[in-house]
Amino acid sequence: MPVPAAPFDPAAATERYLDSLSPTLRAAGAAFAEQSHWAEVIGGVAVFAVALVVLKLGLLGRLRERVEAEGPRPWAATAACAFVLLTTVAAIRIPLDTAAAFLADRTLLRPPSPILAYLARAVSADSGQVVALTVGVSLLAALARWTPRAWWAIAGGAVAAGMLAMTWVPYALASGPAPLKPLPPGPARDGLMSLVASAGLGAHEIYVVPSPAVDGDVTGVPGLARVTVDQGMLDHAHVPEMKAAIGHLAGHFAHGDELGLGLLLGALWLGGLLAIHLGARPLMRLLRAPAPVGPADPAALPAWLMIAVVWVAAGTVAERAYIRWINVRADQFSLDHAREPDGLAVSLIRGFHDDKVDPGPLEEALFFDHPPLAQRLAHAMAWKAAHAYPSPWRQGRSAAKAPNRGDGGAFAGS
Repeated sequence: MPVPAAPFDPAAATERYLDSLSPTLRAAGAAFAEQSHWAEVIGGVAVFAVALVVLKLGLLGRLRERVEAEGPRPWAATAACAFVLLTTVAAIRIPLDTAAAFLADRTLLRPPSPILAYLARAVSADSGQVVALTVGVSLLAALARWTPRAWWAIAGGAVAAGMLAMTWVPYALASGPAPLKPLPPGPARDGLMSLVASAGLGAHEIYVVPSPAVDGDVTGVPGLARVTVDQGMLDHAHVPEMKAAIGHLAGHFAHGDELGLGLLLGALWLGGLLAIHLGARPLMRLLRAPAPVGPADPAALPAWLMIAVVWVAAGTVAERAYIRWINVRADQFSLDHAREPDGLAVSLIRGFHDDKVDPGPLEEALFFDHPPLAQRLAHAMAWKAAHAYPSPWRQGRSAAKAPNRGDGGAFAGS
C-alpha cells in the first residue's frame, strides 16, 4: 500500500529555499546591510550638524557681506556661499564615504583596493556633487529673487516633469513591436505567451535582448506592451522561473508602477521645496540666527540644507514604503497569472545579494526598498499551499546553474 505524501509545509519550504543560500553569503549580506544603514544615518547627521554649525556661527552672512562690499552681487554671493557650505560638507563626507567603501569591499569579500583608490573615488564623486549643487542652488536662489512667492512651485513643477521624463517616458516609449529577434518556438515561448494571455498584456510577440543578464522586461503603455527576455535568462533559467520573473514585471506594467514612482518622486521634490520656502525663516528664528534679508539670502542656505536633510530622510522612507508595496503587489500578480510559486522563489533567490533576509520591522521600514527575501519566499509558499499547487521542480539541483531545457527545472524547494 503506497504511503501518502506528507502535506505541504510552506514554512519548511521557505526555510529550504533560505538554506540554499550559503551561510557566508547570508552573513556577508547582513553585515553589509548594517554597515550601509549606519553609513546612511551617520552621513545624514554629519551634514545636518555641519549646516547647524555654519548657521550658528553666521559664516555665510559674513561671506555675503564681503562679496557684496562694493554693491549687490547676488549671483556671486549665492555661488560663493553655496560653494563654501557644500565644500565644508564634502570635507566631512569624503572620509566617511572612503571608510564606507573600504569596509564594504572587505565585508563582501571582494578584492580590496589601496585606500588611496577609495579616497580618489570619494573625492571625485563629492567634488562633482559640490559643483552641480552649487549651480542648482544658484539657479533656485535666482528664481526666488525673481518670484519670491512662487519659486518653489515653478522649480518643483520643473523637477517633477524631469522626473517623469527620466523614469516613465522612456518606459512608455518602449511600446509594441521592437527591432529585436523574436523568441523562437519552444517551451519558453509557449510558457511566456500563456502568461501574456493570462495577464491581458496584449503583446503578440516575445523579443530577445542580446544581453548576458538573467533578466527581462515588460514596458510600454496599456494595449501596447513590449515583452523582452535577455539571452542570459534563456541560457540559465528554466521556464517556471522565466514565467514568474516576467509575471512580476508584468504586474508593475499592469498597475502603472513606473508612472506612479515618477509622480511620487516629483511630489516629494515639490514638497521639499515648499518645506524650504515655508520653514527656512522660522528655523533661523528658532535657532536665534540672524534673520535672512530676503527669500534668497545666501546666509539662509544652511537652514535650507538642514530642512533638506530632514525632508530627504522622510521622503526616502516614504519612497521605500511605496516600492515595497508595489513589489508585494507585483509578486501577487505573478503568482496569480504565471502560477509558478517555485519559479518565483528561484528568481528571488537568484536576485538576492548584499542584504539581510529577514530584518526587524523598524529596520525594514526605514532602510528596505524591497520586501525582505524571507517574506517574499513565505508569500510564494503560502500561495502554493493555498492553491494546492503541485511543484514541477525536482529536488536535488541548483536552479542558478540549470540550463534552459524548458522541462520545469530542478530545485530543493518543492
